[in-house]
Amino acid sequence: HQHEFERDSKVLSMCSKLLWSTLKETTEILDDGTTFVITGDIKNMWLRDSAAQVHPYVAMTADKYHDSVRNPARRLVSGVIKRQAFYIRHDPWANAFRKDLRPEGA
Repeated sequence: HQHEFERDSKVLSMCSKLLWSTLKETTEILDDGTTFVITGDIKNMWLRDSAAQVHPYVAMTADKYHDSVRNPARRLVSGVIKRQAFYIRHDPWANAFRKDLRPEGA
């Protein structure tokens, strides 16, 4: 049984545009393969907020393509996880980080 929104092409179009607009405006795939997510008016990446912000895209990673080259959502989400892991290893007590904080040698 279809949800009533699935029958409304305007709603579907709006949701699609908003999802991709959010990615374009707030995420950046960095040279090291990680993903930085701007999560507010201060250009920092907050751990909790970045996880919540990419949560809607997690479902898009579970498709027939298992490599990140053919699945940009997988690359994005994987990059956020890697960036968060780096930040937590750097300072497990902090909750927001700058983009210019880089791993040694990067």
